[in-house]
Amino acid sequence: DLSRKQLDEIEAKERAIKTSGELVQGDEEIRLRLEQLRDIDSDLKQAQTSRQELENRITTIKAQLEGMPDKITSMTTMGQNPQVIDVTTKLTTLREERARAAQVYLPKTQKIVNLDSSIATLEQQLAQLAPSVTVAETVVDNDTRRALESVLRQTEVDYRAVAARVHILQDQIKATRDDVQRIDERTTELNTLAAAHQSAEKNYQRYVDMQEDARLADATEVNMTNVDVIHYASLPESPKRPRIIDILVGTTLGLLVGIALAFASEFFDHTLENKEDVESALGLPLLASLPDLAPQEGMFKLLWRSLFPAKTRRRAI
Repeated sequence: DLSRKQLDEIEAKERAIKTSGELVQGDEEIRLRLEQLRDIDSDLKQAQTSRQELENRITTIKAQLEGMPDKITSMTTMGQNPQVIDVTTKLTTLREERARAAQVYLPKTQKIVNLDSSIATLEQQLAQLAPSVTVAETVVDNDTRRALESVLRQTEVDYRAVAARVHILQDQIKATRDDVQRIDERTTELNTLAAAHQSAEKNYQRYVDMQEDARLADATEVNMTNVDVIHYASLPESPKRPRIIDILVGTTLGLLVGIALAFASEFFDHTLENKEDVESALGLPLLASLPDLAPQEGMFKLLWRSLFPAKTRRRAI
């Protein structure tokens, strides 16, 4: 009873482990988890590569946007430079004044020299001024910058999605590795229980055999306690075949074999039995023949000959 109780406890522990972890076959479960881990790891590497590419793309777009203006000039209206007009007016006035002064003063006088110096200075300023300047311009949004900003926003959204997927895959890898370790521990425990179950079952069967031996020893006489059970009787799994079938099959086979042997004996028998056989075999005429006189036969032989008459044998001369 104690052995049966111990065996039941081990079986209950095995059922509990299999039920709690849904563990049917530990090696197969570990193989499936490892295949799943390999697939997740491949997806993780692809996601990490995509994340790196998106990160590089974001850096490139930001570098392109840096220094790019928000507004650009789409149309410019050009006009005459007002400074050029002012300098030209002053230069014309000075030249007229010099012309009037030249009628009154000599060329070397201070007044003429001052006017020439002022005219030269204005001519230098006029040469440095641009003849036309921008009068009006139309400013619009920079479409290239807007397109790059749109691409940047979409790339950042994709980057966040891929980064989230990387974190999810990393969590899945960790969970799968934990499952592999847990299944391995449960498999080891289950194998230990299986060995203990086998040992307990052998002990239980040994105690059952000892109990049966004790029962037989108790049921026998006192002087016959040396009887040992060699093999316990067991019920037949299927009914035994009746022997009449074997008899009928044997009889049929014997009859067929006998008929075949009779035909073979008759076919291979080359004995000369009558006059025609002798003349046909020797190619000579038969002059006379003597019957083969058999010795005195017993009762059994006479009965046999009466039932199965033999062929008459004759001696050819």
